[in-house]
Amino acid sequence: MRLTTAPLLACLAFSAFALAACQTSPPPPPPPPGEPAVWGRADCQRAAGRQDLVNAFETAKQICGIAAEPYQSSGVQCMAQRGYLHRPRSAHDRACSGSQSRLSVPHMR
Repeated sequence: MRLTTAPLLACLAFSAFALAACQTSPPPPPPPPGEPAVWGRADCQRAAGRQDLVNAFETAKQICGIAAEPYQSSGVQCMAQRGYLHRPRSAHDRACSGSQSRLSVPHMR
């Protein structure tokens, strides 16, 4: 069986392009002027009085390499996969005010 190089080169070029696209996701949008972005849980649980949630947040920060602002988009995406969102406080409040089961988010920094 004889293989030509054209299909192989096309496959390699497509693979390289696809992998490059995965690595160039845009950074998260900045918060509105005067409103800092904060960390909060996507499930809207509060960390106040819940050492287990505080410990989980600190562990996620270590795993994702979140140390200080400005955060890399890869770190923000890693935190989102673990259930933590970095966005303006007003966005957290809006997202978590829908029902009694979704309490106001602890604004973790």
